Amino acid sequence: MNKIFTLFSSFLSISLLVSCSLSGKNEYENLISGTEDYYTLDPLNFATAQTNENTKDLFTSHAPFKDQSDMLDLPLEKSVQWNQDDYIHVAQAFNEHLGNDSLDNWKIKMISLNTDCSDIGKGFNQAFLRFFKISELNNQQVRTVLTLDILPWHKIARRYQAVYAPVLENWEVVDLRKIKINASQAAEIAEKNGGSKARANVGDNCFVDMYVLSSGSGYLGWTVNYFLQNSNLKSIFRILIDPQDGSFSVVKL
Repeated sequence: MNKIFTLFSSFLSISLLVSCSLSGKNEYENLISGTEDYYTLDPLNFATAQTNENTKDLFTSHAPFKDQSDMLDLPLEKSVQWNQDDYIHVAQAFNEHLGNDSLDNWKIKMISLNTDCSDIGKGFNQAFLRFFKISELNNQQVRTVLTLDILPWHKIARRYQAVYAPVLENWEVVDLRKIKINASQAAEIAEKNGGSKARANVGDNCFVDMYVLSSGSGYLGWTVNYFLQNSNLKSIFRILIDPQDGSFSVVKL
């Protein structure tokens, strides 16, 4: 499960500082404030709690980890395999527990889900979700970025919330209403068009990470990567999948 911590550092390295060219100079959205919290998560009882509309007891404050790898020592709950919608619902409940307003009032920047190659087709064992919104503070526009990392196998949820100013760029948005091919369907497309063969070649010693990210490049489809385990994110197969119609393009590595 070392993939967790490699992906933590990988996604944190995707800079939230947006650069643009103004008068020939690089300008940046500067970090004004940031808050990081960890919570324990009760994944086995989430469905029941959601049905009963009582999710307040599913999250309990947890002391910060001195090192991300300390989570490796936590007992695993491998029976949990959630799909894309499950993670969105968990994120909503987690966000409300944190005292934030509804995620309906936030825009989606990124959805990333992953699972071990041996479990592909069963669901996903962790998710990294990023949201943002624009508001006014001290007579200027600021961007609040909310990152929710949900790790049901480790029974941990993490929140990192940061405020940046000034707002210099109009970020693209991941609109779930326009995503006709969900994560599970995209994983199936990847499997049928090279993914299954790629993981068979390494005896399932790999994991699958898939994400849709509003990167500013204009591409808002699924990127599906098969990474070799314990390899510092060495990709053995990559495919891009259109979320509208499922058309795809295999990336030559």
